[in-house]
Amino acid sequence: RGQAAQGCRQDKVRVAAMAIEVPDFDLDLRASAFSFAKHDMVLQERSGNMKAWSHGRCARISTQYANRMVVVAAENGNVNEAHGRMESLRRDGLKPDGAAFNALLSALISAKDLDRAEEWIASLSTPALYPEFTAVSITADVYNALVVAYTEQNRLVSAEKHVRDMADKGLRLDKTSYEYLLRACLSTGQSRRAHQWCLEMIDAGFRKPTISLMKSLICALTDAGNTQSANHWLAFMAEVGHPMDQETYELVRTVHPLEIVPAVLSGEVGRAEPPVVRPACLAGECRLTSSDGAAQVERRPIPLAGVASARRRTPVLMLAGSSRLQSPLKTGGLAAISR
Repeated sequence: RGQAAQGCRQDKVRVAAMAIEVPDFDLDLRASAFSFAKHDMVLQERSGNMKAWSHGRCARISTQYANRMVVVAAENGNVNEAHGRMESLRRDGLKPDGAAFNALLSALISAKDLDRAEEWIASLSTPALYPEFTAVSITADVYNALVVAYTEQNRLVSAEKHVRDMADKGLRLDKTSYEYLLRACLSTGQSRRAHQWCLEMIDAGFRKPTISLMKSLICALTDAGNTQSANHWLAFMAEVGHPMDQETYELVRTVHPLEIVPAVLSGEVGRAEPPVVRPACLAGECRLTSSDGAAQVERRPIPLAGVASARRRTPVLMLAGSSRLQSPLKTGGLAAISR
């Protein structure tokens, strides 16, 4: 009975070895055959057969099998298994490929295990310690997923570090990554930083940002008193065919400096007229002239009480011939100017 079992095992090993040698077989089938042969042979027989298989094909099949198992475990969401298989692959002296490495990183990022992902990424920058990773590179999809993961946690410094790494390697951020960077900046109260990222997103060719995101950006810039940048994005959205709603315009108008038409003085052509103070005409709007000659802005008046995030601020006047902004409370009010 023992001799029969030994002969059966040898037949199985022989069939598995033949399957490994056939180049027409699928990689998964050849890898499975190698796995079967590896576990069904005692160490002495396995060593002898490995030496017999020609031109290192056994080693190549073993590397392919090990990398394939990392990919399968990562795609199935088995993060710890994929991590362990990658460690075993390196301990056995086999060389990880790019597909297995990026699949492992994707699984770690999906599981929010960013610390272990950073450890694997750091191994690429030290080829003297990890020579097996010399030919491995991170794909743009993995970098974008990493940026999104960091911005979801409002870790802007880490996210921007990987954005710089992408730029150094000639890789590009996608639209989703830019929008997540914008949201992270806005959620941490950094409207100026969000403004810069939005400029970069437009320069990268993504000229159709989310309307709700742009409204949040304009409101944040307005709340910070940066009406010039807010007006810039009002103009951009009107240019691309998606003008902002009237509520957003009214919000910006409450903070934007009022316009003052200089007075016509005595001795000039025409009759003397007092200066005129009027609300600013923002980007995307046009100023109309009514039948009585008064200038009006084409808009629907919305009470400030209906504006959710409007700030009750004192209007600011830009006086003619002056480079300073003055409050009407300090200049005697609007009535004093119109007299």
